Amino acid sequence: MKRKLLAITFCLLTLTAAYVIAEGRSMEVRPVGRGLLETRPAEIVTTTFRVTNNTSKKYEFISNIELPKGWLFITEDFPFDLGPNENRTKPISFFVPETTPAGKYKITYIVRARKYPAVRDFFTIDVVVLPHSKLDKQSEKHLPSVLAKNPEAGDKSAPGEARVILKKKEC
Repeated sequence: MKRKLLAITFCLLTLTAAYVIAEGRSMEVRPVGRGLLETRPAEIVTTTFRVTNNTSKKYEFISNIELPKGWLFITEDFPFDLGPNENRTKPISFFVPETTPAGKYKITYIVRARKYPAVRDFFTIDVVVLPHSKLDKQSEKHLPSVLAKNPEAGDKSAPGEARVILKKKEC
């Protein structure tokens, strides 16, 4: 009697697990745009994902994002419902700190059903952080004074006329 009860319980658990796993494969997270983003340090990056519920049931979903250490998730994301075969676009924004070295980083957007964690999917995209240009910072700092005067014209430059001279620094 115990063996029959154990066998029935095992079969039910196996069928339930198989159903949940099958439902999990039917949920999909994909980027709306490119799977590669480029940015510079100290910038906010925004991208969008499409979440699709290909199951035969309505679920309440929650999401999470995995970012490199020190990066800041900005978008407030609340639980959302998706019925069978429905989809929704979800914008996400995050801040790339100024101290981030140039390189390729990965972010992962994860969505799962609140009550059924096996119904889930994720997508990882690459974020390329471009080098932070010191010349750009110096140019921005001195640009107003450079545009205000043209020393070669004896300060008699016409309005809007400016000459920018960059000198190569010897090391």
